[in-house]
Amino acid sequence: MSTAAEGVPGGIRVRISNLPKKRNIHRDLKSAFEGVSGIIKISPVNSGNKKTRDPVCKGLAYVDFKSLADANRDDDDYVYEELVKGIKALDSKNVLGDLLQLSASERLKQVEMLEAKLLARASLNEKSPKKKSEVKKKPDKKPNQKTDKNHPNLKLEKKPKQRLPGSAKKLKVKEKAKLADVFARYGTRGDTLQALSYDYSATTECLEEAWKVQYGGGIIQNPEFSNGIEGWTVFGQGKLEERITKDGNKFIAALNRTQPSDSLSQRVQLQKGKIYAFSAWIQISQGSEIISVKFRSPGGNYLHGGTVIAEQGCWSMLKGGIVAAFSGPVDLTFETKNTVDEIWVDNVSLQPFTKKQWKSQQEKTIAKVRKSKVKLHVTNKDNTSVAGAKITLKQIKSGFPTGCEINQKILNSKIYQDWFASRFSVTAFGNEMKWYFTEKTRGQEDYTIPDAMLQFCEQNNIDVRGHNIIWDDPRYQPTWINNETSPQELKDAAENRTKSVVLRYKGRLIHWDVVNENLHFSFYENKLGENASAEVYARTYELDQKPILFMNEYNTIELSQDENSIPAKYARKLKNTQSYYRERSGTNDILPMGIGVQSRFGTGQPNIAYMRAGMDYLASMKFPLWLTELFVDKGENQAEYLEDVLREGYSHPAVEGIVIWPTSPFSSECKMCLTDQNFNNTPNGDVVDKLIAEFSSSRPLEISANGQGISEVVLLHGDYEVTVRHLETNSNTKLKLKVTKNSANFVLVQLDAFVPHVSM
Repeated sequence: MSTAAEGVPGGIRVRISNLPKKRNIHRDLKSAFEGVSGIIKISPVNSGNKKTRDPVCKGLAYVDFKSLADANRDDDDYVYEELVKGIKALDSKNVLGDLLQLSASERLKQVEMLEAKLLARASLNEKSPKKKSEVKKKPDKKPNQKTDKNHPNLKLEKKPKQRLPGSAKKLKVKEKAKLADVFARYGTRGDTLQALSYDYSATTECLEEAWKVQYGGGIIQNPEFSNGIEGWTVFGQGKLEERITKDGNKFIAALNRTQPSDSLSQRVQLQKGKIYAFSAWIQISQGSEIISVKFRSPGGNYLHGGTVIAEQGCWSMLKGGIVAAFSGPVDLTFETKNTVDEIWVDNVSLQPFTKKQWKSQQEKTIAKVRKSKVKLHVTNKDNTSVAGAKITLKQIKSGFPTGCEINQKILNSKIYQDWFASRFSVTAFGNEMKWYFTEKTRGQEDYTIPDAMLQFCEQNNIDVRGHNIIWDDPRYQPTWINNETSPQELKDAAENRTKSVVLRYKGRLIHWDVVNENLHFSFYENKLGENASAEVYARTYELDQKPILFMNEYNTIELSQDENSIPAKYARKLKNTQSYYRERSGTNDILPMGIGVQSRFGTGQPNIAYMRAGMDYLASMKFPLWLTELFVDKGENQAEYLEDVLREGYSHPAVEGIVIWPTSPFSSECKMCLTDQNFNNTPNGDVVDKLIAEFSSSRPLEISANGQGISEVVLLHGDYEVTVRHLETNSNTKLKLKVTKNSANFVLVQLDAFVPHVSM
């Protein structure tokens, strides 16, 4: 990376880091900056003193420019062209041909020099090349699940093989490895540069040793503290110390703190519109405290990037991010309200993504987790293959549940019913299943309206999420429950409510939001004890084993500064509920719980970097994850931001469904209506319709079997009706096909033999 440092006599100094740690780097730098105007002096930082023979570069250098204009010149296209030119040169007679005439050691020097030149050129300007493809740093190796106990449930991704120029085969093993490293950094072939891959890995566990730094630290200097506190400064008051774990791993401690924001800091440059993925490993010197990462602008404004609960004696992963609304410097800092404790930090990473790179990762993930390849083999009854058979695949239900909240007005509106049933496969009732609706007077239950709404959904093959059994917010209790209600009266009433509603709809719901918003509120815990929520979960499971039992909370992935519902607190609450159930049942059974994140975003640009990081963190617990009440408040660019949030949810590998929570078109104040009162689409409704079409196969797919009776096709997950016809023999058949992420990829189809259902 390069960072503007300070004024120098006659000009401006720029720092170049991440250079190769080798001898005679000054020659490589001189070659690298050949033709660059405005340079006064190039000064590599070497080990040893001036008299040291052949000093080794410490990985950085300073370049003094005549003026700020020279140092900051916009050179994107030039840098890109130089990178491409350098890669192409590796396969040209002028370079590789000459290399083969040199000794092995000289050839290696030439390859190292080329790498240094490419790296230095790339460091001149941190802006992304204005091209379709972008430079990729060598990806971090994921730890092997079989050998690294600190990475449970982390799958080892297959590393793509680097494609080298044909003439490079004559190089020796060490040279070829070096050449492969150049290609891994800058591209695999010609002018096609690799896209940057997002790292979804995260953990809710507190570990003895921190995981390897993500993205090599990204734009963070000295991210693993290998060079002590180099690149880091004290923010506010206090002191920084280099520490070493018992296994020899270096980290930094911030101590002698007097203010919450006193910690370590590093200044980084943000670029407007870029998305920054952040991660770090945090420990506290004693006890347990909430630690936040913040980015302070020169004007004193803070961008909140993420929060974690740090503990004594082990490392916790703080994963978050920001979307840059401006270009300029910010100070990355850490903060905790407890000023007595030391903050320990290791393996810090801040990786920028362009919007194009972010979208590319979404598309890559969608192709991987929402689609599967299916091979169909068409045969006659005697198992002989049928060449040229015509196959039609029609999706009758999407494999990704997309839904919307409904209210009781749907019972008397045919246009509302038709609009809803033609789009959505899942729903939750806005108020009609809640306790204050079904038992307005104590002891007088009335389920007439939710019964009718559930019947409508069942008739239209729409799944229903039960919302909700108990609400922990004191404002939303039945009117006959208040602060004067005794604990025993409340306990009896809650038991009657749970038993009544769960048994009434037993076996008919896919989910229950059991105790709603029990991170922000604690009405029942305050009255009945800390395990009040956990008891309702356990009791619900005793009454009905079919539905998944969800927590349902807001601001967990929407707003990092709301410390009531941060992902770490969410994970802790879920784990405590599981522990209570195991202790209560006397078994090691796991309660079938789900992670419900409401996704209710305010006005303005959503922080999708933090949204994704929060989902990563919670997904590591391996429970079903749903966006349960997705909403974007009214404001400028509302439809655009709604699309951003929907795409982010759909493209995340752990998300299993989305329920949108719009304002009712019959409401007096429409904050996020999808239609007007005549059910004509608003811009928000257009976005939803467009994405539903993308999330499903709306048109039948026509394909033909080859000469061996085989046809391969990539399908979105879901239920399909398959029709196979062979015109020459006038034979046909129909079958139902279910394609899922766990599907087998082979289907045998026999003509004139009706197969009622095939599950993939």
